[in-house]
Amino acid sequence: MGEPDRAAKIYVRRKDVFADIVNQYIYHGRQVIQPDQLRELDTASLVRTSRGTSVQKDRDVVRMVMKTDGKTAFCIIGVEDQTNVHYAMPVRGILYDAMRLDEQVQSIAKKNRKNRETGTQKTNGAAFTSGFTKNDHLLPVVTIVVHFGTEPWDGARSLHELYQCSDKRLLRLAPDYHLNLIDPATMTEKDLMKFRTNMREILQMLQCANDAEKLQNLVTRHSRFRQVDREAVDVMNATTKANLSYSKNKEKIDMCKAINDIRVEGKKEGTTEERLKNIKSIMKKLNMTAQQAMDMLDIPKPAQSKILAML
Repeated sequence: MGEPDRAAKIYVRRKDVFADIVNQYIYHGRQVIQPDQLRELDTASLVRTSRGTSVQKDRDVVRMVMKTDGKTAFCIIGVEDQTNVHYAMPVRGILYDAMRLDEQVQSIAKKNRKNRETGTQKTNGAAFTSGFTKNDHLLPVVTIVVHFGTEPWDGARSLHELYQCSDKRLLRLAPDYHLNLIDPATMTEKDLMKFRTNMREILQMLQCANDAEKLQNLVTRHSRFRQVDREAVDVMNATTKANLSYSKNKEKIDMCKAINDIRVEGKKEGTTEERLKNIKSIMKKLNMTAQQAMDMLDIPKPAQSKILAML
């Protein structure tokens, strides 16, 4: 697992962040799911095949959502973080969901068989064979994919997009699976404002990570960038290669100050050699092109061509 994936997974595991993602995507920002309603589930799903062998798949984060009474399960929601586009993600998604549904069937069947053995439940016919009765029910399973990338998701968003088939009658019978995708590059500001945690700032930064002017305007325009969770900054650093430094004993980071510190450091007057060094430093720390770095340092246009030739 790479550093971007690791940082994103650590952040999404936070109950407040997980609930924020669910509320933004499913409930359009309404605070329907509360962090204390979430119950941790094993991220590994195990399914036994007809040959008696087992197949295991590991998810990023999966939780059971409880009703407000804290005792009754409401649904199962998984969140997958993708720093890179997975071009077969619809297949992966439907497999994860199907395995979690099959786990429920097996668990219910096991309970029913145990009750039958103790005489507390009577089953016959089809229910006797499968262990699953007509009165049994499953919890819905929903998977949300969060794309922690700076470029738009250019992969398939449904299973049907992966089929190379023009027979519409056949396709109507073939199962489809639609990705529940959060893709920062295609989100509107209205969508982003529905997040309550610093997931908002992470996705905003991903949107303009490759544009120095937009990035500068973003962090100075929004006051929330002055109080960003340390774990959120770790995600920003890992996914955008920003390399923003901060004090390890601080829980909240001033992003505006962190970026301005890099800018001020790079703008120090000096020899051409020092200027080149500052430009390269900003290119590395903020993942910018040479042109973007020079614009950020306010280097006059006539001098830029000469510097570009030396890089």
